[in-house]
Amino acid sequence: MSTATLTFDLDDRDDRIEFERMTKALDMAMALWELQMNGYRKFTKYNDRQEGAYQEGIEEVFEYIRGLMREHNIEVEQLIV
Repeated sequence: MSTATLTFDLDDRDDRIEFERMTKALDMAMALWELQMNGYRKFTKYNDRQEGAYQEGIEEVFEYIRGLMREHNIEVEQLIV
């Protein structure tokens, strides 16, 4: 079994910021998963305003989000298993 140890000097501002990033990574992944999986449905399937321009706008926004995820090589499913 491989192991890794990360060490942070919490008195150092840059290390403290990096520590916060590491400890919040799962929270960020869960928020992205929620946005990606349930956000789209919230604004389409469970919304009364499913006509024309509204629907096209929602499609465009979520395609932009999916594109950003691809561009940054983020596969949320890999982060939350």
